[in-house]
Amino acid sequence: DTLLKEFNDLLVKPNGATTAQDTARLEAFKKMQSDTVNRINSKKADATSEIGKKQDEFNQKIDKDVRDALNKVAKEKGMNLVFSSQVLLFADADITEEVLKHLNK
Repeated sequence: DTLLKEFNDLLVKPNGATTAQDTARLEAFKKMQSDTVNRINSKKADATSEIGKKQDEFNQKIDKDVRDALNKVAKEKGMNLVFSSQVLLFADADITEEVLKHLNK
């Protein structure tokens, strides 16, 4: 609060009423602002990177769990091939519910 008041007081001084000290202090405030923005941006980049790493770890775990459950159900049913719905147009057996049951255990 004190710094903000000092900064605002310096900004409202009329032209010609500012001293060399006032100008130097305003420059110091500008540097503080720049440094703060740089620190915030650095922290933001670090947090974004960390979140990305955590998302990758989470997605890898989910993928492994789904594949493990899928393999288990396929083996129990004696299946040699299992297709994703993204590439399959027709199938006689849908084991999705059974895979979900294994995942939910």
